[in-house]
Amino acid sequence: MYFVPPCARSVKGVKNNFAFCGTHFAKSKNFLQSDAVVFRQYQQLLTAGQWNFLIAIAKEGEVSQITSRQFLHKYHLGNPSSVSRIVSSLVEKNLLDENVTDGKTIYSLNDVFLSRWLEENY
Repeated sequence: MYFVPPCARSVKGVKNNFAFCGTHFAKSKNFLQSDAVVFRQYQQLLTAGQWNFLIAIAKEGEVSQITSRQFLHKYHLGNPSSVSRIVSSLVEKNLLDENVTDGKTIYSLNDVFLSRWLEENY
């Protein structure tokens, strides 16, 4: 995993967190492309379901209802039980963040650069 500066980590309600990074913003585009090889290697290490789930989360920014019919249908993710297993696996691999706020669990990608790369390329 790469160091992600605090300013680039998820900011609730803000989809493009690079705007908060100041000096980190300029290198974000180059960084995403220079590490595309590393990001593609992730795809080789994950199941198709896990990879597709990461893409879905990247496109949404953050998701609280991961097993909702609308979310599953929109991204063709399968049934709720398989998505629950995928989420557990991705949280365990530190690719997915699981934050509980006011009794509500919110999921987002742990690596904002991977998230932006997925969002731009899929």
